[in-house]
Amino acid sequence: MRSGLRRAARPLLRAAADRLHGPRYLRARRAISRLEAHDLGSGYRGTRRRVLVLYDPNAIALSQVHPFLDWRRIAGAGDLDIELKAAELPAHFAAHAASGLKALPDADTVIFQPDLVRLGDTAPIVAPALRDRYPDARLVLLDGTPHSGFLGVEGVVDAIDAYVKKSSLADRAAYARPVLGDTVLTDYFARRHDCPLPEATMAVPDRFWAKLIVGPAFITDRRIMPLFARPFAEIGGQPRTIDLNARIAKRGAPWYAAMRSDADERAGALEGIAIARGQGLKLKAFMAELRQSKCTFSPFGYGELCWRDYEAMAMGSVVIKQGMDGFVTAPDLFDRDETYVPVAWDLSDFEERTRAVLADEDRRQAIAARAYGRARDYLFGGGLGAYLRQVVQG
Repeated sequence: MRSGLRRAARPLLRAAADRLHGPRYLRARRAISRLEAHDLGSGYRGTRRRVLVLYDPNAIALSQVHPFLDWRRIAGAGDLDIELKAAELPAHFAAHAASGLKALPDADTVIFQPDLVRLGDTAPIVAPALRDRYPDARLVLLDGTPHSGFLGVEGVVDAIDAYVKKSSLADRAAYARPVLGDTVLTDYFARRHDCPLPEATMAVPDRFWAKLIVGPAFITDRRIMPLFARPFAEIGGQPRTIDLNARIAKRGAPWYAAMRSDADERAGALEGIAIARGQGLKLKAFMAELRQSKCTFSPFGYGELCWRDYEAMAMGSVVIKQGMDGFVTAPDLFDRDETYVPVAWDLSDFEERTRAVLADEDRRQAIAARAYGRARDYLFGGGLGAYLRQVVQG
């Protein structure tokens, strides 16, 4: 396949892959990888700033990468004087960090995303290896995990120029306190539900903070981002027949299963309201259901941020979620009682707060409109473009 055809085929394959699941998704990703690998070997063609993006093909991680792959379409970034190449970071890279690096093209900015599942183990290997290969480049690590914990920071801080995270704790001193597991979520819910986990400290050296950039999470997923392009009036004023959407997955690690089961039981105990519960609904039907839902219960998952937060906001449904006061996110869509309805982490006030917002239609409309508007302004009003510039250029 000629180089021009390969370049044209990549975005089409990426868009198709984003809509697939299971084996079909993996086959599409392999096809994309073959095209990308060939493209890397051709080097850069011009004199613009050379940007290399190496990413994890995990769906959770990809939502963080999409703005870079689609940078020409981002408001405020389309005139960046760059040439960007992208390829998957092979899963075996950490075990063979020294091999294959010479085959990568020279670059002025290298943005890399270690293995989402084993980030704490692989990042301290990948970052120094890339620094050796690119001693003069701007080296940026994308942390694709959905929680506010930092894993393996001590092993990467001196190799990188910037560290991009989807959220962080507002109280930086909290990172020095021991936790059960590896995040404030595992600590709180393991203790609450008596789930044994080893104790650890999320040690973050002081010199790290100057390199931290808090960037967007699932809102920049290729499936979710376009949903915010419509005027809010198109989705906000329609009748809604479902009071509360509460479809909650419960299988997982013991602390996660206990936390999510508790959330499901609290929702199921509500009487006198129309509620959507259960699992197994296909994505298209689920999104249509959100558009019919006045409120959506989006409890914590393995991280504080969830796909459902942004899916619900995009559909004009008010998000009810454990309080996010202690977290820094971008954009800030978790302004209590302004853009979402916060509840206690132990859900002790869940029923009271849910019934209160359901009883006040004007308040619901105002919260939904503010959340949608902030998201839309960030994505299409220049905020996302400014973030890309900061990452690429510093």
